[in-house]
Amino acid sequence: MINVIKSQPAPLCLELEKSKPNGSYDCNDVRKRLQADFFNKCYICEDLGPTSLDIEHFIAHQGNQDLKFDWTNLFFACSHCNNTKSNRFNDILDCIDFAQIITKCIQFEINPFPRERVRITALIDSVSINNTIKLLNEVFNGNTIRQTMEAENLRTKLIVEIFKFTQLLNEYYQAGWPPTEKERQRKEIARLLSQESAFTAFKVWIIKRNPDLMAEFGDLLPDFEKL
Repeated sequence: MINVIKSQPAPLCLELEKSKPNGSYDCNDVRKRLQADFFNKCYICEDLGPTSLDIEHFIAHQGNQDLKFDWTNLFFACSHCNNTKSNRFNDILDCIDFAQIITKCIQFEINPFPRERVRITALIDSVSINNTIKLLNEVFNGNTIRQTMEAENLRTKLIVEIFKFTQLLNEYYQAGWPPTEKERQRKEIARLLSQESAFTAFKVWIIKRNPDLMAEFGDLLPDFEKL
């Protein structure tokens, strides 16, 4: 989970649909706008290009028309995360609110080895942060039988991505690379650290946990880390 900027203004169709007896918030370009705003990633787990795509209400609307059609309350999520969150997690960190930078409030860790589990740690004690950690633990490690099976599949994708990233970091530090190759490697590291990449929060924390990596690649961290 990372901070993102929500595009404005809201799609015009939302107000029109809100006025209808059975209006739909999934209207016109709402889904495409959300896909672009969230870089085609689930806003909770950061799976890139998930095969199941939901429009998720950040605060469960439960029949409230204002919440149901509020553009700032509509997020891009995979079905696994949407079903896991359901209406049980309303008080969590809001990724479009830059008053709290998520990767400065929560530490994300996983080792790039088979059968590893995700470790999510609070850096600040608050209700919303603790609720976010509880949600992320259910998303990545599971709770029910179904969640656990889906979480295992998600972690496999996460581990593959983290292995690719750490392998690139290891290659960068091998001796003998010409300057042109070192520059190419830095550009690829920057790409994998970008908001557009899968599981950005985990890769950001690989850099942040290591002082030498921070000295070398701190300037490549996403802009929200520099706020």
